[in-house]
Amino acid sequence: MDNYNNNYNNYNNYNNYNNYNNGYNNNYNNNYNNNPAVVDEGGFLWELLGCCVPIMGIILFFAWKDQKPKSARAAGMGALAALVGSVIIGLAIGLLIALPILFSLASM
Repeated sequence: MDNYNNNYNNYNNYNNYNNYNNGYNNNYNNNYNNNPAVVDEGGFLWELLGCCVPIMGIILFFAWKDQKPKSARAAGMGALAALVGSVIIGLAIGLLIALPILFSLASM
């Protein structure tokens, strides 16, 4: 009976080694054979880049919208803010130039 118990314990030790080894190999394969995880934190700098260079923000938005949605949104929002801001400033400057001319024509 002792021989049977020794063989049973040896068999269990062998299975435990195989389970440990398979777990190690699975972790190794998961960590090194697959594509690395993409870090997507968004961030103020992408929004600032999109605001300073709107065409770059639009390009980054369409390039990253599937892989890095937070960073893509930040760059796109910066570009959108720059475009809206430039339209508002352009209209304000246009009105400042046009209103005096219109009032001078109306008083004639």
